Amino acid sequence: MVRLHGGWLAGDHGFDRSLRAEGRVVTIGRRVAFAEARLVNEAGTLFASATSTLLIMEQ
Repeated sequence: MVRLHGGWLAGDHGFDRSLRAEGRVVTIGRRVAFAEARLVNEAGTLFASATSTLLIMEQ
């Protein structure tokens, strides 16, 4: 991993319900990928988000 940045956007209200983590690769190249993630409740309220820059390594 090259960089990870995340933050909470909402308080603790709404945690009595289910939360869903959504993630996706935004773009991928030969050596670097960019990804993002979101944490939302059933109503779609955004609680947290994160972005990441990832280094792709061959095994």
